[in-house]
Amino acid sequence: MPRSSILKVAAETRATTASVQDYLAAIYDLTSSGRPVIGARLAKHMGISAPAVTEAIHRMARGGYVKIGRGKVLALSNKGRQIAEVMARRHRLLERWLTDTLGLNWTDAHEEAHRLEHALSPRVEDRLAELLGMPSTCPHGNPIPGMAKPPRVEPFPLNQAKEGTTVVVERITEEAEAERDDLGLSGGCEWMKVLFWIFVAIGCVYAFYTGAMAVWSYLEITSIVEEVVNERASRTDRQDRAGRGRDDIVKKVAASDIPIDEHSISVSNKNKTLEIGMRWN
Repeated sequence: MPRSSILKVAAETRATTASVQDYLAAIYDLTSSGRPVIGARLAKHMGISAPAVTEAIHRMARGGYVKIGRGKVLALSNKGRQIAEVMARRHRLLERWLTDTLGLNWTDAHEEAHRLEHALSPRVEDRLAELLGMPSTCPHGNPIPGMAKPPRVEPFPLNQAKEGTTVVVERITEEAEAERDDLGLSGGCEWMKVLFWIFVAIGCVYAFYTGAMAVWSYLEITSIVEEVVNERASRTDRQDRAGRGRDDIVKKVAASDIPIDEHSISVSNKNKTLEIGMRWN
């Protein structure tokens, strides 16, 4: 295919409406998945009611842009494919520029590229491709028509990957991109949002751990204090008991004829046992 879409398809592209261009580009994108394209699938992908899609399909068929085959399977005619490739090229170049140069995320880049692709002239299209270094794919890995083919790989659906193996996502089709929430895949700031909530979760776990450790430390310190207080109270009680025992001994000694001075009597409490000491001349 020529490097630019400025050749014979340029005039035909300008002659079609933006609505027809969108339909042709959508059929082109869906066809790349290898599954049959029917009206219901096209309506779901574009977010348009089924009756409106049916009417548009018959209108494009009368204009020679699409063919309706057995089972109402849609196929692009040569004229329709040429226009679809022009729109796909412009859309994917714009996505590459919006993500690589302007730093937009995938979602915003896709939406902005859809708005800009209809106004892009062939001259700007060619200059944009040169500015980007003639990229072969869009940010999602879809090949850009008119560019060098990307390195050949043997891709397989992600749901066929074996558990525990490491794989590289080579391509996300336009249809899968529209359903990226179901795939759990996203780009740009969507990943930042995921990381943000991961950090929030980590922060919550850390706060819970810190709080639990603080409560545990408080209970431990309280237990130690109570133990010390009880020990001191027990010690004071023992000392009181020893004092009362000494007073009783002194009184009984004074009432007797034993020649012992009260200062010669000592009473101590050790290991819950009263030890009595007496000294006399």
